[in-house]
Amino acid sequence: MRNISSNFLAWLLFLAIGMFTVSCGQLSSLQTGKALGKNKVSIGGALWAYSVDNNNSGNGDLGSGVFPYGEIFGRFGLTDKLDVGVKLSAVGNILVDGKFQILGNETSKFAAALGAGFELQATRFSEVLVYRTHLPLYLSFHPNQKTAFYLTPRLAFQKVSNGSDTFFPGASIGLENKFSSKFRLYVEGSYYRPSSETISYSRNNLYLFGAGCAFIFQ
Repeated sequence: MRNISSNFLAWLLFLAIGMFTVSCGQLSSLQTGKALGKNKVSIGGALWAYSVDNNNSGNGDLGSGVFPYGEIFGRFGLTDKLDVGVKLSAVGNILVDGKFQILGNETSKFAAALGAGFELQATRFSEVLVYRTHLPLYLSFHPNQKTAFYLTPRLAFQKVSNGSDTFFPGASIGLENKFSSKFRLYVEGSYYRPSSETISYSRNNLYLFGAGCAFIFQ
């Protein structure tokens, strides 16, 4: 019993340290190509394993390792085709974004939407300014009214006041399951290849894998 308790406490400590020391960009999707719906509100959260494989010999700041990572989010449907949202990470990064559905409707099997977002990194905010712009494309297939498979290609651009700019091309792929009209579960994986003046595409890989859930209100 003592070994189990010690292992559990060690895992919790590792989780806490990872969440509050890793300054990761918010590259998850947790969305299909369908808009939320007019006057609907979505509130949820997700936990991730955030893995960085850095084979760079230069001065890149990504490092290597696998880290726990958490985020909470909220969205509001302005119209049947347009919704806006905010996402807050465990390290305090805040992302504000919008999504406009360009293909499909509430009952269609295929859907697509264009998105755009702005993210501000709170880590060491008094010392360095870090912000990111996001350009995602949301694509999804809905074989029935409860299940959806989605793909979200994304290009993120990171600006650092005292360092090199970084591009994050990549994509997320996931599954959404609607257990009821008020509860949704997501399972998702993502892959990105960061590139900057000191970080090359061929030497870095960034992975995310995790799960999240959302509660829907109207």
